[in-house]
Amino acid sequence: MFLPFLVKHEGAAVDGGVGEHVEWILQKQFKTVEEWLGPEGNKFRWRSHPVSAEFIEIWRAFAAEHASLTIADINAELVRIDTYQKANPHPPRATVAGLFDRLRSA
Repeated sequence: MFLPFLVKHEGAAVDGGVGEHVEWILQKQFKTVEEWLGPEGNKFRWRSHPVSAEFIEIWRAFAAEHASLTIADINAELVRIDTYQKANPHPPRATVAGLFDRLRSA
């Protein structure tokens, strides 16, 4: 669910490197997004910036709202968004490099 969150909330491109970033998170053996967003994740995130409490709350609300979606539902939505993004190219608001600066606490 974190990939659709980054695509919808942060304006990331479906095929713009965010999927690879989510894969990196999974390879670090985090069991949940919450774990990665919390203190344990601070050890691994770029420049060790903590994530803002506001971002975590937005993520929690998004995850709760979409909790009933199946993997097939999520994949279909990502395909739909990817198709739209490719037909309507524009610079995504979020890139993997810039994402962390917006996530950190002010």
